[in-house]
Amino acid sequence: MRVELIHPMLVHFPLALLLTGIGLKVISFFFKHTHFYSFLQIASWMNLGLGVCFAWMAILAGGLAEDVVRKNLCQANFLDDHILFAYTAAYLFTFALLLDLGRAWMKRRFSHVFLKVTLIINFFLFLGATSMLLLTGFFGGSLVYDQGAAVKKCCKLSG
Repeated sequence: MRVELIHPMLVHFPLALLLTGIGLKVISFFFKHTHFYSFLQIASWMNLGLGVCFAWMAILAGGLAEDVVRKNLCQANFLDDHILFAYTAAYLFTFALLLDLGRAWMKRRFSHVFLKVTLIINFFLFLGATSMLLLTGFFGGSLVYDQGAAVKKCCKLSG
């Protein structure tokens, strides 16, 4: 089995789960004073939690694929950017999720002002994380479709 193919099998899970989690977070903002709010919050936390786990698994698998892929690239700096954005996205999503869970758990113990400040910080963490995730996907797609990363060339068939 080609170990470099594990990474592309995993990367779609964090993409889908993290973007869905962010979408549920945004939707829950509009349902703040309804009975749907708690369901949307829990669903977003579950998606974000699974997405963070899969993001770190994809990063580990990407580390295995890096040595195989790097030697066949025309522009290795694209791979370095892809790695940088992936780590940044994973760290930002991890910190944002932990802060969000901490805010919910400690809601009654902190002042209203502190909760508002952490909400604003959390918003910018999630916004930055989503931006980094999209940049990671852009550079990953460029590595595959523009530079042929992990693409095995087959011979031409005579017809």
